[in-house]
Amino acid sequence: MLAVHCDVTGVDRDEAAVEIARARVPGGRFDVAAMPPIPMEDASFECAVSFETLEHIDHDEQFVAELRRVVAPGGRVLVSSPNRAVTSPNDARPSNPYHVREYLLPELVSLLSDAGFDRIDVYFQRQERRRAPEYLAGAVIARVPRLCQPGRWWDRLGHGSSEVGRWSSEVTHPMYWVLECQ
Repeated sequence: MLAVHCDVTGVDRDEAAVEIARARVPGGRFDVAAMPPIPMEDASFECAVSFETLEHIDHDEQFVAELRRVVAPGGRVLVSSPNRAVTSPNDARPSNPYHVREYLLPELVSLLSDAGFDRIDVYFQRQERRRAPEYLAGAVIARVPRLCQPGRWWDRLGHGSSEVGRWSSEVTHPMYWVLECQ
C-alpha cells in the first residue's frame, strides 16, 4: 500500500458532521459554515471534493463557482450527485426531502461548464440493479440514519458500492454521477 500525505480541510453546515470528521481525522481542519461562499482563500487547494452535497444547496451555481475559486490553477474538483433519471424519475420534486434538486447528466455538465471548468470527465457510481433487499435496506437507513455507517454491509446494500467507474453509454442508469473537473 502506498502511503500518501496530504492536508485535509473540510467544511459542513452541520456541526455534528464536523465533530465526526474531527474525530476520524484528528490532523485535519474542519469548520462549520453555510455555503456559499466557501470560507477559504482563492486558489487554496490542489483538489476540492464535493460528494453528495450539490443537491442540498439552494444556490448551486454560486457554490460551483466557489469550488472553482478555491482550487489553484491546474487543480481538480470532484463532484458527485444522484442521477435524477434513477432517483426521482418523472417527479417535479426530488423524492428525498433534503434535496433541493437533482440533476440529469447534461444539466450537471452544463452547470460545471458554465462555472468555467474546461475539462469535465464523467464517471459513475453504482449501476442500477435494485432488488428487494436493496430497497428494504435503503428504506430502513432512511428511517434509522445511525445505521448509515460507511463500509458496513447494511450501508453498502442500501447505498451501493463506493467503487467508481468511467461512464460510457453502455451504463444506462447509474445511481450517481461523479465528475472530475479541471
